[in-house]
Amino acid sequence: MSEVGRQVDDRLAKKIHHDGGKNGLLRGFKYMAALRDHVVPSFIFREGLDAITPNIREMIAARCANFGSGEKVIARSSCEADFRRFVDVMPTIHGNLGDLDRIIREIRAKCADPELLAYAAREGIAYDPKDVTISVAPYLEGHRGLVSEHPNLEKVRLVDIVCNDNDSSGNAHSDKASHFSFDFLENEHLSVYGNCGMHLEEDARRGIMLRNLVRDSGLFSDDIALQIEYVVGRQQAFITQVKFFADVKETGCSTAEMRKAFEQENSRGFRTFGITPEDGLVLPCVNAKRRNAFRNFESRRPGVPYAGYLDLDGLTPQLTLRDSFPFMMAYFADKPPMSHNNFRPVQDVLRNGGVAFLNSPYSVNCEGAEAVKVFSDGLHSSIEAL
Repeated sequence: MSEVGRQVDDRLAKKIHHDGGKNGLLRGFKYMAALRDHVVPSFIFREGLDAITPNIREMIAARCANFGSGEKVIARSSCEADFRRFVDVMPTIHGNLGDLDRIIREIRAKCADPELLAYAAREGIAYDPKDVTISVAPYLEGHRGLVSEHPNLEKVRLVDIVCNDNDSSGNAHSDKASHFSFDFLENEHLSVYGNCGMHLEEDARRGIMLRNLVRDSGLFSDDIALQIEYVVGRQQAFITQVKFFADVKETGCSTAEMRKAFEQENSRGFRTFGITPEDGLVLPCVNAKRRNAFRNFESRRPGVPYAGYLDLDGLTPQLTLRDSFPFMMAYFADKPPMSHNNFRPVQDVLRNGGVAFLNSPYSVNCEGAEAVKVFSDGLHSSIEAL
């Protein structure tokens, strides 16, 4: 049995196999009473442009009108691997319905990109562009959110919201986008990032509601932590993707212990993931404003585990399909959001058995250090320059 088969209900596992992680799950949710009203209806294509008949184009246009999106559509590609892996790899393009042929051709070309094929081979992922599906749905304007279940703290939910109010492109990774973070213990929002973004707490709670609906469905194993991506539009929250985040390794901490740790004077919230040995990990450290700093280290010291700091504001170039982190055992980022640039190194580090520190004190305590000692029990953590 595959990993997906062990972690997802049989009905959904078949959908993932046939339609891909992203598209298959959304198609499956449409048949479930508790979830169907929280999924924007889409058409899913495996074939080429010939499959998009005039009748289907008319139905897409009718759905766009129903959701108030005008001529705007979003096309998402998906494959079986993108439930557990392929972080931000499968292309998504939004545009006008009249440009749908061009959009789908562009997605097909990107899915066959030699760099994507090389990335899949390097990661040990079975991938064939011919198996990629493309979904087409109305594009909803609104705030985009991400709920992350903490893999070590059972009752902690982390929400990140991206606002593009000043960006007509709708690009969630635009420089004009603003990111806001919320940490929840059970259903209580514990504020650690100041009052900025407090007007979005209701949208964050909508994300928690969606997460609860997904979990209450009983479709996913309890031994994995999930991430739920969503959009808030037309005064309603819609799921756009559900994906594997990490294997669960619980600390067994009580709610009271979690609250006490959160309320400490220098608390940085619940944005540390992973558990180290009791005596911590001592690692050489790579401080990178340019991605080639990691490549240079990996070339000089192949196979050596290391800690890495990415200056995501200044990093040039941004992460590409050439970037994976098979030997990174600790990852530091200054800010709390589980942004698209953060997610790949976070997931790689956790897969490697290491620890990831978002909203970390690295820049204050350790910047420039050639080696660090890191510790985490899932709730308490530390970073020490050596």
